[in-house]
Amino acid sequence: MLDASTVKLKALGSELGLTPKGRAELLDLKIPEDNSDKPSTAEQIKQFLKGG
Repeated sequence: MLDASTVKLKALGSELGLTPKGRAELLDLKIPEDNSDKPSTAEQIKQFLKGG
């Protein structure tokens, strides 16, 4: 499964015109851990737009 995902990411990066370095950085992205106590990005944006 990981191998298939890697192939798909490489193909996507190539279609987007990413350099080999850019494709490697795409593969190195980490999925953030679930932090229930931390507000979601959407919640943070709502707070920011409300002014605090």
